[in-house]
Amino acid sequence: DRVNFSNDKIVLGVKPNKGSAFSVDVYTGKQYKGGTDSDIYISIYGERDNIVRYKLDDANDNFEAATKDSFLVSFDVDIGEVSCIEIENSGSDKWFLDKIVMTNIMTGNKKEYMANCWIEKDKVRLPKENERYFFVDVYTSKQVCGGTDSDVFISIYGAGDMAVHSY
Repeated sequence: DRVNFSNDKIVLGVKPNKGSAFSVDVYTGKQYKGGTDSDIYISIYGERDNIVRYKLDDANDNFEAATKDSFLVSFDVDIGEVSCIEIENSGSDKWFLDKIVMTNIMTGNKKEYMANCWIEKDKVRLPKENERYFFVDVYTSKQVCGGTDSDVFISIYGAGDMAVHSY
């Protein structure tokens, strides 16, 4: 494990009077060619404000397969608790992101964002811990009058056949 303090604006052990500071641990998967040399950005969406497109970088060779890279990111703005994050791979090569663990330096709150996916020149929004995204493909028949202008709903059921969400 490497600990990298990129864009460091605070002194370790001293909490800033205002703003936000996070420890960001990025876990690259063990998959063959899972690492990347691309620029990786994080956008952090908070209760009070958002920090968009913050580059995760330092002097080390980051985001290699089966590694954990740690960064300390801080801002002059207090964004509150994090609601979700977005990770962007700006390069052309694929990268397998396993997960990201963020610790709020001010409160000590730790959140784990599971990704477990390939990211290629794309952004991936990661929800809070215990939230899940579902990708649903809907195919409409090619038959004449097979479509609809009506609202279409889907219900997702969890444990005990209880509807969790309806859209």
